Amino acid sequence: MASSSPPIILYASSAATYVCEAGDVQPTYPFLQPFTEELLRTLPSPQAAAASSPLGDRSASPTNQCTATLRRHLLPLLHDRTLFLVLPLSSSASYKEEWVRFCFHEEVHVRRLVVLSDTVADSFACNRTPCVVLHASLNTVSVSRVESGCSTRYGNSHVGGVQALCSGGEATTARLAERLPAVAAAMAIHNAERASGSDEENEEEGEDEDYVPAGGPSPDEELGIDFSDAKYRDALIHAFGYRAYRSVIVAPQQRRLDAASRSSVKGKGKGKGGGRAQRRSRASCPLLDELRRAYPREVREAPGQLEKLLARVVQGDAVASSSHGETEPCILAGEALAVPYVRQLYAFVIRRCGGGVWEAVEMERRARQRRLRSSQGERGNADGSGAPPQESDAAPVDPEKSSSVPMVKRVRRETSSERDSGSDEGESDDESDDDGDVWLHLQPIPLPSAPWWLPLLGASVTSRLPDKDLQRAVITEEEARESNGTVVHWKVLL
Repeated sequence: MASSSPPIILYASSAATYVCEAGDVQPTYPFLQPFTEELLRTLPSPQAAAASSPLGDRSASPTNQCTATLRRHLLPLLHDRTLFLVLPLSSSASYKEEWVRFCFHEEVHVRRLVVLSDTVADSFACNRTPCVVLHASLNTVSVSRVESGCSTRYGNSHVGGVQALCSGGEATTARLAERLPAVAAAMAIHNAERASGSDEENEEEGEDEDYVPAGGPSPDEELGIDFSDAKYRDALIHAFGYRAYRSVIVAPQQRRLDAASRSSVKGKGKGKGGGRAQRRSRASCPLLDELRRAYPREVREAPGQLEKLLARVVQGDAVASSSHGETEPCILAGEALAVPYVRQLYAFVIRRCGGGVWEAVEMERRARQRRLRSSQGERGNADGSGAPPQESDAAPVDPEKSSSVPMVKRVRRETSSERDSGSDEGESDDESDDDGDVWLHLQPIPLPSAPWWLPLLGASVTSRLPDKDLQRAVITEEEARESNGTVVHWKVLL
């Protein structure tokens, strides 16, 4: 889409608004204010111009200062430019429509508009199709199967969103949303520097290491949330499953405790007392034992809600013959990955998605059908309306629009060196992380140091497509005005 000025990329995430020119891979203009429907309606209006105070006026309210910043910097940047707009897959219909009306308001007046979902942008960034995308924002988790630039199946869930996992109320979530963009930017710099100074092998080994700045507070201190704290245990197990929590949170704590214990034993020498202490250290796993005692077997074996959501989306499509015996790529992206431990938890869920999780999903479906059939039979017998309906093989309709389609069995799980460590010599069979066949593998991404900016890169890649390939997605001013913004629903690259 050639023009005198390069297109503008705008990514409206739930924590912040990121803007850059096409060709950039990181935000040039980070506006920390997330765009709400109310802000989109009021920002271009004359009332907003009158209410906004000059920049630098410290007596102005934060809202007016933000309005002044956006009117001063963002609106001129968008004027008469082609805009590639990335919106969350979970965005409401009214939110998408409000963005279209905003973009073609006379105060803004973009030349042309292309709207993409964040999951489609992620797939374009990685140049993978078909693929599965898991995009974790602050308040929503989106899972999508993307083929040829559109989502064939998808599901959204607030369970597993960082804000839902927080138990600190509005103050904690507000602090998280306010500080996350700065923490993510600092982590991106740190991760890039670490990657440039190490080879691929070392980079892979250090993938799950937490970012600790040389000075100042750590990310969990800065964000006011530390998922290694036991108060988050129930919420994390509900969302990700017991095994993910054990492997990502508790097992590393146990290893650090064991290392400290071994160091203490070495200091005592190699006498009889030291030998007994070493044997006790190897046999004792107090943190893992305590976790095991805290939850019954059915909880330890049950998959988390996000595991089931991912399995429904993946299982819902028939598998092409070319993929027989292969795992499918899954892209992991989103701003929530900047929160410590979240990236590792999602990676564990992706690597474990397979027949074991799907079997649990199917058992729940059949149990629901039995309960429904039983209740219908009781009502039918009470009013004489006859026998209950026969069981159907089709899965019930749910928010993920999933269905029960036979899936070919996939290859055996990756070797232990390819998956998250966390198994211990003394753990029992019911806590093993090896579930036989698996369906997905983590797709390497072009921005491993900053997966939260992947939609910017994806939209930038999209902007380079020929006009003939983008024509069906381009929204013009005439279309926007005639439809009052609803044109976005059949033009969006969802």
